[in-house]
Amino acid sequence: MSELERFKLLAKSKVMVSFADQETFGYSTLESMALGNIVFVPDKLSYVETVPSSFRYTDCDITLLAIKVIDAVVNYNEPVYDMNKWRFAIRNMISECGEISNV
Repeated sequence: MSELERFKLLAKSKVMVSFADQETFGYSTLESMALGNIVFVPDKLSYVETVPSSFRYTDCDITLLAIKVIDAVVNYNEPVYDMNKWRFAIRNMISECGEISNV
């Protein structure tokens, strides 16, 4: 799948869930957030620095996570994230999309 196809798929999505045990930065999570997806990520790793606490879950609340994901899909409201501190990463993503679409 090309980068452009991946971004188009992300743009059609509403929810992104990560079960990562290892994540150094969480670039795909930022991409999802920038495209208006509701993200649910573990309350650990780099997510603590990039994702608001209301969108993080602990290992012991998987049932609650499932309820939140279902609710997010059924009653979708585009989340509001403060993306200012991640502008560089987002600009990079937009730039890559432009380069890919021109190929």
